[in-house]
Amino acid sequence: MALLMAVPVQRLAASLLLAACAAAARAEAPSAGASLEYAVKANFLVRFVPFVTWPATAFVAANAPFVICIVGEDPFGSAIDEAARGRTIGPRAIVVRRTASVDAGCHLLYARKPAVLVPAPVAAALTVCDNRCEGARAMIRFAVRNGRVRFVIDPVAVQAGGLTISSKLLGLALPPEPGR
Repeated sequence: MALLMAVPVQRLAASLLLAACAAAARAEAPSAGASLEYAVKANFLVRFVPFVTWPATAFVAANAPFVICIVGEDPFGSAIDEAARGRTIGPRAIVVRRTASVDAGCHLLYARKPAVLVPAPVAAALTVCDNRCEGARAMIRFAVRNGRVRFVIDPVAVQAGGLTISSKLLGLALPPEPGR
């Protein structure tokens, strides 16, 4: 049984890696100042969405867009817009918004600086921060290991936020660090 489950997880991992590399390669000299690292992170943000379940109350209508918010400093430039362009989750178009503070209309919140996420975030919003976000209670935290962008998922924060993350995505994450 474990062997049967390993193959789909490996395929998912390979798909995510190929998609991230393709997006990074498309961004020749990553657009608008976004580095290769942030082009890969932008692709991950968009690709996390299908593997997370939000409560129905998180959306105002059945076809309301899925909103990714970049809160505060935007390290992505146009890379995040390119990653989201034309993407949908069922009937929901994925849209990107830049905002100075946490917004109730966001479904995924990315903050480069932890101070943005320290206050209680909006309910039913997936919170993601950079690898330098000490002190923030983010649900997903990016980590660069051996020159590769990886991520750590905090299952306690996810559950507290009322979200559910697919076991497939959990299987791709680095193990949580003790004491976080």
